[in-house]
Amino acid sequence: MEKYHKRPFIHIGLPRTGTKTIQWHLFSRHSGIEYLGIYDGNERFRHLRKLNNVRDPSVQTIMKEIGWENIFNPDLGLCKRLYAESIATAFDRGKIPVWSWESLSMDVFKNRRARAENLRQVFGPCRVAITIRHPVSIMESAYFQIMRRQNVHLRKGKTWYLPIDKWLNSRHFKKESWHHLEYERTISLYCNVFSEEAIRVFVFEDLRENPGGFIEKLCQFIGIDPEEGVRWAAGKAENARSAVTLDRIRQIGSSGVRSFIFRKMRQKKRNEYLFLSGERKEDELPRISSQGRNQIEDFTRKGNQRLMARFALPLDKYDYPL
Repeated sequence: MEKYHKRPFIHIGLPRTGTKTIQWHLFSRHSGIEYLGIYDGNERFRHLRKLNNVRDPSVQTIMKEIGWENIFNPDLGLCKRLYAESIATAFDRGKIPVWSWESLSMDVFKNRRARAENLRQVFGPCRVAITIRHPVSIMESAYFQIMRRQNVHLRKGKTWYLPIDKWLNSRHFKKESWHHLEYERTISLYCNVFSEEAIRVFVFEDLRENPGGFIEKLCQFIGIDPEEGVRWAAGKAENARSAVTLDRIRQIGSSGVRSFIFRKMRQKKRNEYLFLSGERKEDELPRISSQGRNQIEDFTRKGNQRLMARFALPLDKYDYPL
């Protein structure tokens, strides 16, 4: 780890790979980490919502420039000054700055590239981690996440339900979720910007099979005490899935009366109706048809082959398309 001394750590996703568990239970609690964000969703971090769920105004300003609002023309001088004044000082306290934002692995490629290059300009040499997931499984999970979000927040004032195979062929999927499947291209981008030796690819299925071992390896890569990390994060799980939730969304989407009643509920009540049932089944997800699976597998197969050769990942063990 000596060659990584005083290198910040960046976690770039993917969505639906245990991100919130790692953010809430490891990054935000470990004594060896100066966590910059994102603190997303947990009521414990409610006070940071006005700061876009990041640590403080300095981090918010930096990320507005290089990640959100001005990615193609950021004020790099301002960002470098704020980094030196409010982030790099963590090294003097024996802490490693950690930034976690899964959307760094999303969006159109030119935006992903601009953000990666901006991060390199401001943060300097970094260690970068990404967790990938079987591409069919990640799309089934993403579909479930979108259904939850759309119906709790009632985007455009409407309930939302599409069968999963119709969703795969919808404009909504192409705009928001297709980029989940471009993970190999994103990893190659970060290898080019930060160097291949600075990148570590983790596999979500390892986290599910051996949470303690996964957290230990992640902590070792960051350069922090793995025993403390395992105490904080191993065995924790956020965003648990629920077969009951899926059934209730189907019922709402198929009935005008149920949809009307659901829309009239307050957001808190909608959330309770969908998610606070005790009847949870971890393995229940909507399943993509064989035709949809073939499409996803064909798109990701060559990238998986390159990743397996480049990083010696156990993708064959978890039946990734190869």
